[in-house]
Amino acid sequence: MLRETAREDLPGFAKDDYLDEDAFWSQVESARDRAADNARRIQEGDVRHDPKGDGCPPWCDLWPICRVSRA
Repeated sequence: MLRETAREDLPGFAKDDYLDEDAFWSQVESARDRAADNARRIQEGDVRHDPKGDGCPPWCDLWPICRVSRA
């Protein structure tokens, strides 16, 4: 995720990696909200694992410490 204004300074990324100002800051705000929500849950003692879909992808390199069965 890069700002459109960085295209010349940081070439070589996929065209969809460059976002206009509104889209960039929308992504930043969304990430900030998710992080705050996760921090609040942890502070409240909620440390459950929330795998996406039917489990973790086979390429995940955190499997040695994960409690979710691998597919």
